[in-house]
Amino acid sequence: MGEPNNTPQGTEDPGTRRTPFLARNAQVQAMSELPFSKWSPCGNTTIFFNDTVPSGERRELAQKCLGPGELAAEQVGFISPSERHLAMAGGEFCLNAARAFGAYLLHAMSTGSGDEEKTFTITVSGWPHPMKVSCRGKCPHFTAMLTLPLPAVTVSPVGEGLALVRLPGITHLLLDTTLHPFPRNDRSRARQTALDFQKRLRLTEEACFGCIWWKNDDAGCAIIPLVHVLETDTLIFEQSCGSGSLALAIHLLSSGESHLSVGQPAGSSLAISMVPERREVLVEGSVDLIAEGTYFG
Repeated sequence: MGEPNNTPQGTEDPGTRRTPFLARNAQVQAMSELPFSKWSPCGNTTIFFNDTVPSGERRELAQKCLGPGELAAEQVGFISPSERHLAMAGGEFCLNAARAFGAYLLHAMSTGSGDEEKTFTITVSGWPHPMKVSCRGKCPHFTAMLTLPLPAVTVSPVGEGLALVRLPGITHLLLDTTLHPFPRNDRSRARQTALDFQKRLRLTEEACFGCIWWKNDDAGCAIIPLVHVLETDTLIFEQSCGSGSLALAIHLLSSGESHLSVGQPAGSSLAISMVPERREVLVEGSVDLIAEGTYFG
């Protein structure tokens, strides 16, 4: 990773007090020198590049930069701050990345005078409606709550202890660990289990498919997510999965409860609240800025 680009800024949007690293150069960059920022929404490490990266080059960029010898993250998104739009590398929907994008926008407009709070309306690949993200905090630590309008969601039992939840832009298979224990000492076996289910349920062409092992007992609710993105051909044990937590909440809260705290592998939690009268769901958790700089791809 090179040193940050300290080129003086040009003319800024009047509503922008401070332009962060990604927004300093609105022109297409050479693929060998790309501004980036790295975020951790509850541990689900996410790289943001400007959406000026040509669409035909995004898959290769994402596959390369995610590696442990590169930027070492779980996923990649391409952002347009001016249009308030986030496009994931595989065209999938990612709830955690949407929350991180809200933190990015707050960081972009920060005066640097202390904790700040703003709400933005954003759009995200894979989801059919705009959504609101409310952020507060001070760099590098933020809290972001996503208010998500819920379209019709299909929840289908596909076996004992198995439920398939189809959300826009992503499909999750929920595995109750009382009947389908997670093989903690054999992650290759867990990967094969996920791929077998994906094939058996004819989900190999889904833009994004997650296997979510879950428990809900006296110690609380928690998940272990394994997510496959078709376009980038990645299969990753994520340290946090927002849409997987949402799928589980939809599954478990159908009995009338309205709140659920879902523990993530990273040790953090996502707080989920259903608002059925407005067909909305609120998802809140931490977002941390890890790094910003230039990626020499």
